[in-house]
Amino acid sequence: MMLARENTDRGVVLALPGSGAAAERLRAGGWTVYRAASGEEARRLACRHLPEAVVLPTDGPVESGWLSCAKLLRAQPRLRVLLVGERSAGDLRFARYVGAAELVPTGVGADELAERVEGAVPQAV
Repeated sequence: MMLARENTDRGVVLALPGSGAAAERLRAGGWTVYRAASGEEARRLACRHLPEAVVLPTDGPVESGWLSCAKLLRAQPRLRVLLVGERSAGDLRFARYVGAAELVPTGVGADELAERVEGAVPQAV
């Protein structure tokens, strides 16, 4: 089932603990930011608001970010999901397997995370 966008705002769901600075940086760049405490909550927000991107930790509190990513992309194939975690060769392959747009290394700063979100979302022409 294809979901239609309700509005033209650029939206992102952040499900990362301690991502307040990244949220502020994205808001300053014109993004609507939705905060989630888990991958499960991120999926509910993504279904409700139809954002362009979702950012998840690979090791979520309820279910893994890997599983949340796969579920999100099954429901919304055009969504860009960025996973944040360790970047081993195996993890990079698994990120591609579940369809993540990128596997961002743990510990990146707010500015770099915001830049990666912006870079993952195609700009309207």
